[in-house]
Amino acid sequence: MITYDNLIKTTKEKIPLFAIRYDDMLHKDIIDKEAGNHIVFNYVFTPILIDLIENKEEEEIKKFFSFVEEMASSEDIRVTEVCDQSILELLYDEFGDDIEEYFGEKTKEGFNAIKEYMN
Repeated sequence: MITYDNLIKTTKEKIPLFAIRYDDMLHKDIIDKEAGNHIVFNYVFTPILIDLIENKEEEEIKKFFSFVEEMASSEDIRVTEVCDQSILELLYDEFGDDIEEYFGEKTKEGFNAIKEYMN
């Protein structure tokens, strides 16, 4: 199960592109190991996902959204907060409703709550 405390480790294990970018940003001192989950997802995970969507890399997009669905389904409320605030909110700002085709049930619930809040 994904928890707030294992979120970065689990993401690195399940999403190789994330692991590469995360390690690169650590090496370049853009982020550090003490960066919180929200910062890491704002600066690493979500920008990768935005690039994938813009470049229509369907296979990778599906991998990322499968993981987002796991996050949205977590019993740890802090994980769902990272999902909502540091992924879905940024995606809504960038794409509006144009990406809903990738959402699972829990992701869609979180996204709809964000849309309601933002409007």
